[in-house]
Amino acid sequence: MNQFIGELDLRYLDGDRWLIREPFTFQYGLEYVHVGAGEIVNFASIPRPLKLIWPSPGGLWDLGSVVHDSLFARNLVWQVNGASRRVGFTEVNHIFAEAMKVKKVNGVTLRLMHAGVQVGGKGIWDRYRAADAARAATARPWWEDDAAHLKVA
Repeated sequence: MNQFIGELDLRYLDGDRWLIREPFTFQYGLEYVHVGAGEIVNFASIPRPLKLIWPSPGGLWDLGSVVHDSLFARNLVWQVNGASRRVGFTEVNHIFAEAMKVKKVNGVTLRLMHAGVQVGGKGIWDRYRAADAARAATARPWWEDDAAHLKVA
């Protein structure tokens, strides 16, 4: 059963950016999306003109939009056994749609918002994944970081 565990608690930062103040979880079948306190979100990048139709925050799609933002940034879902796995662009958008269904977003709005992230989000998704790859390429193994603490001056 898909469900939200926790409430949306956020604080306005600037422009279209909001700070998540309290964590919450979206249970998606046997998997979970954790949205942590301190994450910065923009409600699925709904363009400003469309916020006249779909204001955020303030709509039934808010929690789903925040789950979408979190998945875009981390592309990670947790499984009930504690393991995690990466998700792809299309699956992230599908999870967004499932989250909106839980909040009973009407069918027309749901389909239009889903189509919007499918069409408009690919470039942003690719930038996030390129940044992930760059970080991974420059990351030092954990044992090198730990070894620095063991050196005696």
